[in-house]
Amino acid sequence: MACKTVGAILWGVVAWWLLSGAAAAQTRIPFDPNSYTSLAPADSADTIAPGTKITLQNWRQYRRFMPFGLQVLYSGKYLWHVGSSPDYTLTVGPSRHILLTRQFAQDTEKYGHQTQLVRVNTGGYDVRGYVAGLPFPNPTEPELATKVLYNTRYAYYAEMSISSFTTFIIDRFLNAAAGTGEGTSWRLSHISAPGKPVNPAYAKGYLAAIRSTITSPEEVRYLTTLSLEPDDLSVPQEFWTFLPALRRPFRLSSAARCAPVLGSDFVNDDQNDGLFFLPADFKATFLGEHKVLNLVHASTDPAVRFNADSVVVAGSAPGWPSLCSEPGSFGMFTFWISRLYR
Repeated sequence: MACKTVGAILWGVVAWWLLSGAAAAQTRIPFDPNSYTSLAPADSADTIAPGTKITLQNWRQYRRFMPFGLQVLYSGKYLWHVGSSPDYTLTVGPSRHILLTRQFAQDTEKYGHQTQLVRVNTGGYDVRGYVAGLPFPNPTEPELATKVLYNTRYAYYAEMSISSFTTFIIDRFLNAAAGTGEGTSWRLSHISAPGKPVNPAYAKGYLAAIRSTITSPEEVRYLTTLSLEPDDLSVPQEFWTFLPALRRPFRLSSAARCAPVLGSDFVNDDQNDGLFFLPADFKATFLGEHKVLNLVHASTDPAVRFNADSVVVAGSAPGWPSLCSEPGSFGMFTFWISRLYR
């Protein structure tokens, strides 16, 4: 299932919230494992028919398909919540299959059988023999969850992608300051692209790079962060910041996992779709497979682009998406909700 909604995060538009005082206290909501186990099982016949409209009045009958963060927004118990006006309606669209690129699928078939998990002294697992494509095409036990984790880490990414974004800094008095910027990401090794080397010489030792630059307001223009993810799973990521006022870059501590990025609520570990950490330092647990509403398709209609001037902060959920005629929107919407209520 996919929602036919334009997300507040569109073409890389990210709503970042800097909250303090009572407002911040209300957004720190502990995760309840029951909210996951109560979701509709993947093998069940339960579904939501395309065209269904989810509102504040009927959302409870569809909560078995809603991520935890979305349930929190609809509960109305906290500062940020879904409003009762028609523009908060979510319209469910049809499910779509997302196919792998031809080169990525070929690399998966060619190399997928040779990737292995290796136990390391942290108690977690490293990978050996990975070249390109999906490392574990048909993950099974033992360590099913760890294999899924590495499939996510090495999921398909274009060798370079560029997007623009709008940010919001909101204080305890609900004053909102909008800004804009550009984000660029590079896949530096294990590349699956026709005519491209799998591991180019210029990027030796690195898996990915992410650069974010502020373009407005003028007083912080060109403030830039650069994050480098080593290919070696035992080497921490590198964090750099360019301060235009001093005209020089600074390398930050690799231990600053929860340090804010560009003065926002977005932290270093949130980068790369929330996977900017050392997987071998963690224990992954497989909880099951469930059906979840999500936004996974970007709209190509310029008429539904996000308008920063239309955001209403006083009450309800700021930056909520509005309806559109396109069959999808940017897939970071659920991620935004999860971060807001982390």
